[in-house]
Amino acid sequence: MRGIIHKIPASKGAGYSNMKLILASSSPRRAEVLRDAGIAFEICAPQGLDETSKPGESAQALVARLAEAKARAAAKQIGGAKGICIVVGADTSVELDGKIFGKPRDAAQAREMLAALRSRTHHVLTGIFLLRLPDGAARSAVETTSVTFAPIESGEIEAYVSSCEPMDKAGAYAIQGVAGRYISRIEGCYFNVVGLPLARLHALLRDLGWSDKN
Repeated sequence: MRGIIHKIPASKGAGYSNMKLILASSSPRRAEVLRDAGIAFEICAPQGLDETSKPGESAQALVARLAEAKARAAAKQIGGAKGICIVVGADTSVELDGKIFGKPRDAAQAREMLAALRSRTHHVLTGIFLLRLPDGAARSAVETTSVTFAPIESGEIEAYVSSCEPMDKAGAYAIQGVAGRYISRIEGCYFNVVGLPLARLHALLRDLGWSDKN
């Protein structure tokens, strides 16, 4: 698990009232994690970002870079309209044997991904980047969870792909959905696999002066 990367220091002991949280993501799964945790937030999802990995880029570097890009793009859209707030960018990828599995481009690629993952242990990495406005203080981290798939028959893969659930998910599966029946073990944060490492996020929010009372 990658440690926290301190980008720009926050003021020591800083505390803010009525600080808004802005989620720079259109993912319904990340929104659900925040809602279920009782964390109030608004959404400002940037559009048109190129999420293609660079040649030789690791999964860890990829999710860190894209999480920051999403947060900064959303902050640019917001400008000063939200007052004091924290913008949260996040990006999730699956890694197996050094290969990055993003969202499948079509059903055929989803089948290929699931066939590669079955009976194996892979890693789910989520990068998060928190940017406080207007002062620009920031925190970031990459969380890693190990996920083990049970053996899956080819017919089961075909049926799962036909459900369309895999199509907008990194690694072509949703642990909180139908695919949960095929996950035999995880080591690490469950919410990280869903797309937002909740405990790590909460710690970084508080480090930037956010309060559970907001």
